[in-house]
Amino acid sequence: MPKSIADKHSIKEGSEMNMYADDNMITLETVKTIYTLDELVSQITDENRHSSVIKARSVKLKVTLSSNDDLQVIIEACLAKIKTLVN
Repeated sequence: MPKSIADKHSIKEGSEMNMYADDNMITLETVKTIYTLDELVSQITDENRHSSVIKARSVKLKVTLSSNDDLQVIIEACLAKIKTLVN
């Protein structure tokens, strides 16, 4: 098999193939392996394990400002509101 065809179809040495012969034509078909969940889980190691994923939700805060508000007070109020939503 020409290397260009093998590369195009991700066929490597040792790839499992089915071969069909019909009159003047030979057909090669790659075999797609379907793994079970147990087989996939058994391949997890400390080296390839992902860290925990934390999904965040969108939080909208409405802040009403007055001319007397201090930026630090506003930030603290927003953080306090976020903490109540997260916990």
